[in-house]
Amino acid sequence: MEPRGSIADSLADTGGCDADLEESLRESEKRVATIETDSQEALAAARMLLEAAGGTVGQLEPHLMDEMSALVQVQLDELAQAQGSIQQKFGEASRAAGAKGCALALARLVTKLRQLESSLASELSRMTGRPAPKRPTQSSWMPGAGQAAGPPKGTVPAVLPARPKQQWQWQAAAGPAKGQKGQRQWPAPPARFEGPIPRLEDPVPLVAVFDLDETCWSHFGLDHKADKFQPPFRWCEQGRCVVDSAGKPVMIFPELPAVLLALSQAGVQLAVASHDTQAAWCGEVMDSFMLNDHLRWGDLVPEHLRIISCSGKHWPGKANHLSEIRERCGCEYSDMLFFDDGRGNCQTAMKLGAAAVRCQGGITIGKLWEGLQSWAAAKDWQEKGQRGQKRAWHEAW
Repeated sequence: MEPRGSIADSLADTGGCDADLEESLRESEKRVATIETDSQEALAAARMLLEAAGGTVGQLEPHLMDEMSALVQVQLDELAQAQGSIQQKFGEASRAAGAKGCALALARLVTKLRQLESSLASELSRMTGRPAPKRPTQSSWMPGAGQAAGPPKGTVPAVLPARPKQQWQWQAAAGPAKGQKGQRQWPAPPARFEGPIPRLEDPVPLVAVFDLDETCWSHFGLDHKADKFQPPFRWCEQGRCVVDSAGKPVMIFPELPAVLLALSQAGVQLAVASHDTQAAWCGEVMDSFMLNDHLRWGDLVPEHLRIISCSGKHWPGKANHLSEIRERCGCEYSDMLFFDDGRGNCQTAMKLGAAAVRCQGGITIGKLWEGLQSWAAAKDWQEKGQRGQKRAWHEAW
């Protein structure tokens, strides 16, 4: 009998997963554990080759570097196949009733694989002095020669039809006439995007960071005097929105759920970098907002990656927000994609080495495609710069 203690075992004990999904999750966990072990063995073998050759980084014979690369490339290919398989299982679990726990566990496995892949590629590059290897297949969203960037033809359009601006802005509703009793009527939030979830393929960033105010929701701040909410917040099934204690809805931009689900399904870790003054209120909204029938926004953003502050070292700018997220994720700035409505915040992120997209008017699927293209272009430019530095180093020797 197999030892108990995996995520699948925990879900089975609590009844949080049906039999088929439980078995699928268990198989995925085993596969990830095997890949981790094999990857460490491949790196150990590559290091032994390096030591046996008595060489240092950048001075090995080409055939030895090829041999080291082949050892690690086998694991990178296996990682790519495993990610695709587990992403598909995540999609099935996220649409199944009562399978929220399974879906989140599968999403964590995909993220774990992507971090392992990045670590392997970086270590191989360090040992051989060559650029980090790329996936052999081109991403489905990357532009071909002479084509505009965007999703595959026939799926989600890169830029959705513009909506009238007044639907995106909060307008306080008038209360009952003087001397009359009645409940205050709040304007309905904009209808959410109901099209297919965009399907993303590698290369994608390791972490996607979102501002909140004027990026994820159409409010300058949840406690802004002209637009102040009254906690606690809760999910309203009838309006399919989050409302405060007075029934006032939080105006979340319609395409946010599709953007978050697309990134999560691709194994991208989600994080928040906000200057909102009410971190607890923001957390309540995120933990209440349903992305689909089973997953909440807060399920995809762990507490330690919610950097919501506008005081001390977190003001002005968001350099410290992004620094904390980078440290807690164990990644580089070049692995991050940042969405914010502020020009200055985006410029700060780009100076640090991250890709950034300014989201005036809120996050959209079009902004997602723009961000992915921007990240891929920045990553390619950085790798070319590294190749130039290594070439100059060799010429100097």
